[in-house]
Amino acid sequence: MTTTRTVVYDDLLRRLALEHGAFLRREVLELGLDDRDLRRHLRAGVWVRVRHGAYTFRDLWDVMGLEERHRVRARAAMRVLGQRVVVSHHSACLMHRLPVWGADLERVQLTRRDGAQVARKAICNTARASSSPRTSARSMASP
Repeated sequence: MTTTRTVVYDDLLRRLALEHGAFLRREVLELGLDDRDLRRHLRAGVWVRVRHGAYTFRDLWDVMGLEERHRVRARAAMRVLGQRVVVSHHSACLMHRLPVWGADLERVQLTRRDGAQVARKAICNTARASSSPRTSARSMASP
């Protein structure tokens, strides 16, 4: 049975998924749903888990290729972990839509800016990030 409440949260979560690739558990909770609702939607196949704490709609996920799914996972990791991490290595290449060969697209490469350790379903390198400008993929492209 579809209720007005169901339509409202479904619409809001779908907008988040379309804008960010995924919606977060905390956003589900802010809408007044709970973990039981989240599990019920996952079991019913309406939502799919993108990474720890991030979900999207099954119909959106099913039409994505492997590289787009990787970008969604990377964006979700950035939303969950915030400014503490940057997307790096093959994940950064994919975010810039550069080609990669032989990379494990199931795992997102992150670098922790503060040198601390992290990581579920992500490879996390650690480095102290300087405040100097970063080299972008655009600046590295050949003319």
